Amino acid sequence: MPRNLDRRIELLFPVDHPGCRSRVMGALRFYFQDNVKARRLRSDGSYARAPRQGAEPFQAQVRLREEAFRRKERSQKRSGMLFEPRLFPSEQG
Repeated sequence: MPRNLDRRIELLFPVDHPGCRSRVMGALRFYFQDNVKARRLRSDGSYARAPRQGAEPFQAQVRLREEAFRRKERSQKRSGMLFEPRLFPSEQG
């Protein structure tokens, strides 16, 4: 899998708000648990799929999407504010 390591820009910034920091750390935990889409960088520079080792399949992006839908529902109930996560093409009517 070729990577764009020469023409990319990385951006770092502090996350000072405790609630935001908690959400960022939770997302990172999901990505470290991913055993479906994750790849590991080998010492020769190539990538290999992350081993499942009999574990239940876990996709970070699917879990984060589910969390976004749950937050949307809670937010709408509390404030009436609308947040609409994007649907997969197969889910669009």
